[in-house]
Amino acid sequence: PESANDMIFSIVCEELGLFGAVAIIVLFAFIIRRMRIIAGNAPDLFSSLLVVGVMAQISVQVVLNIAVVTNSIPNTGVSLPFISYGGTSILFLLYEMSLVLAVSKQIKRIQTQIKNHQQAERIEQKRRHERENKERNERRQEELRRQEQRKKKLQTKKAEEKERILQKKAQERARKNEEKEERPQCAQQEL
Repeated sequence: PESANDMIFSIVCEELGLFGAVAIIVLFAFIIRRMRIIAGNAPDLFSSLLVVGVMAQISVQVVLNIAVVTNSIPNTGVSLPFISYGGTSILFLLYEMSLVLAVSKQIKRIQTQIKNHQQAERIEQKRRHERENKERNERRQEELRRQEQRKKKLQTKKAEEKERILQKKAQERARKNEEKEERPQCAQQEL
């Protein structure tokens, strides 16, 4: 096998040592982790399965290539994604990654729409709350006005009642005075 194709990982390990090998493995782990997150947040089942398929293909390719290079399994001819030399392999990997990025863009668009919708709901809720408070205050003011009007009516009724009572008392006094005046006259006439 040519070193630029299937055995590129061994060349990286030879040139960069343990740091280079760990860096490549960490980069692939990061890519696979990001794909898991994208698959978990995908807007529909098709998008989720699409991302899971790309993730599975890349992770299997990485595991098989590293296993061949470390002589854990026999040579399979599987290239290391994005690193091994080969036009068709890199072309299809880039196409697959573009599909994953398209799904990621859908997630961002949906999240923005959700945020905008939540903000609109918050604003509408605030307006509704303000309207309710305003209506509640108007109802309170109206109720206070009605109570004041009732109090005024009661006060006027009480005042009128007092006047009537005073007038009745005055009329009774006037009658009593008239009766008193008539009695002595009657008594004088009898004599």
